[in-house]
Amino acid sequence: MKKILAISIALIFAYTTYSQKVYETQLPDAVIKAFKMKFTNVTNVKWEKEDTVYSAEFLMDESSTEVEYDTAGVWLNTEWEIPIEYTPKAIKSYLDSAL
Repeated sequence: MKKILAISIALIFAYTTYSQKVYETQLPDAVIKAFKMKFTNVTNVKWEKEDTVYSAEFLMDESSTEVEYDTAGVWLNTEWEIPIEYTPKAIKSYLDSAL
């Protein structure tokens, strides 16, 4: 568990080191339009840019969510953090034994 925590912290540090914060006024119009079409009721969005990828982090249905778009507003991927209580029992058992 300690190793996973240390690796996670290192990865977060590396990601924040190479990305830069971006404000909505600095985003390409295509990115804003695509984001607002897909996520209509989201507030408190934090934007970052790494190379030509714009990523937004926010809470959606009490779940931490990150979505990425390219400069043309094309959706690249979405990641959700799934709370442990919604994880299937078999996966929980595996995680408990592996950690």
